[in-house]
Amino acid sequence: KQNKTGKKITIKGTIQMEGAEFFIATLHVEPFPKKMTPENRAAKGGYGLPDRRFNILKILPDGERYVSGAVGKIKISGDGKQFSIPVELDMGPGIYTIAVYLKHPDFNRQFRVTNICIKATD
Repeated sequence: KQNKTGKKITIKGTIQMEGAEFFIATLHVEPFPKKMTPENRAAKGGYGLPDRRFNILKILPDGERYVSGAVGKIKISGDGKQFSIPVELDMGPGIYTIAVYLKHPDFNRQFRVTNICIKATD
């Protein structure tokens, strides 16, 4: 997808895995890639999510706050299956990657289920 910087968008999804719950979303922002020589590409090796990361948290019940004082931004439906993640493309032009994590009682930690990449331009 492509959008303009400064725009607010909403990412919506449905959890289809039985027993899974929404855990967290993370926002990763990076500048547009620059041209590389074949040698530079070979030296880089693999590619993962950018290091610049921001957690987007679930909205807590009325009156509750996270330890940081945040109240959360992600809306979760009453049945826990639908989620709505507001994202502001307010950190300048580049690639904004939203990663979504779930948790499940059969696993001992959260796991990433999808990434959404958005190209933001001026």
